[in-house]
Amino acid sequence: IDLFSRYVDVNITSKWDETSEKAALHVAATKGHIETVRFLVERFGADVNIHDSCEQTPLHSLLLQRHDHRRMRRKEDFEGIAEFLMAKGVCIDHQNTNGDTALHFAAKNQFQRIAEMLLLSGQDAAIKNKAGFTPRDVISDFDVQTK
Repeated sequence: IDLFSRYVDVNITSKWDETSEKAALHVAATKGHIETVRFLVERFGADVNIHDSCEQTPLHSLLLQRHDHRRMRRKEDFEGIAEFLMAKGVCIDHQNTNGDTALHFAAKNQFQRIAEMLLLSGQDAAIKNKAGFTPRDVISDFDVQTK
C-alpha cells in the first residue's frame, strides 16, 4: 500500500467488479483491515467521505455484509474502523443511491455495537430509504438482540 500510494491518488475510484467502482478505502473497510484504513487516512489523506459508484462512503462499505467470523476478520476490527471513520468526520447520515444510511446496513447485518455508536453520535434513526424503510424496519424478525 505504501508503494502503491506514492504513485496513485488514493482518492480515485477504479473498477472493482462488473458493476461498481470503489476507492482503496472502500476495499480496506469492506475487508475489515483496520490497519490499512488508518494508514490510508492518516498517511495518505484518503477522504473518509469519498463515494463509490453507488454513492456509498467507506462506512457503508464496512457494513455491507453480515459478519462471518469464519471468513472475516474480528468483529472488533469492524467496530474499530467505524469508530475511527466517525472520529475522522465521516458523514453518518449520508444516503447511498438506494437511500440507505450506514445505520440501515448496521441494523440489517447485525452490527449491534456499530448501530449503537451511530445512534449515540446523532444518526437520525427516522431516515427512510427509497423503499420507505427506516433502519428499524430492516432488522430481521429473528434478530432479537438488535431490535
